[in-house]
Amino acid sequence: MENLNNITCQCKYCNTRTYYFAINEELVWVEIPKNASWLIKEYIFKNKMKILNKDKINKYTEGFTILRDPISRFKSLLSHYFISGTRVKMGRAWLRLINNKIPVSNQTIAGIVLNNFDKIHLISEPHHWRTQRSFIPDEFFNLNYNFYDINTIGKVFNTDLKTNTSESDKIILSDEDISKIKKYYIDDFNLFNEHIL
Repeated sequence: MENLNNITCQCKYCNTRTYYFAINEELVWVEIPKNASWLIKEYIFKNKMKILNKDKINKYTEGFTILRDPISRFKSLLSHYFISGTRVKMGRAWLRLINNKIPVSNQTIAGIVLNNFDKIHLISEPHHWRTQRSFIPDEFFNLNYNFYDINTIGKVFNTDLKTNTSESDKIILSDEDISKIKKYYIDDFNLFNEHIL
């Protein structure tokens, strides 16, 4: 299986943008897909940020990023691609590509995806499936940085907008599914445990 940190994506976003944004002269935000990116871009810092190349991060003094519990993020990805999100067509195309014969439901989708995880790089816009840690450049750790839990964004940024609008809470995971997620996303569990819990 391809390392989740090294999934190559050729989507328009990955080919034309970075995941680093200057909020002001001192502050950098590192975007991690499925971690309130839309909320931050469209509401909290709308029209206040500029795209930043990775080699410019060291010119800033502060940084922040949003972390999400890896299980919650994985369930959100499943919902987004296969149940009720904006990428359902992409998810269904991937299921046809891997020749899936199992009916898709909230109860089956985790097992289907995890049993075919060696092919997740073939899904459209596969960067979403990378680890959270893979989006954070080493340069970020030289800054005065903050990690915020996605569940505290309302307090941190003084907003009452919801960060999760998918039906991810309806996704059912088995103990085996959770074990696989912990294996594939070990870097994220370590990061979350170190900086959030």
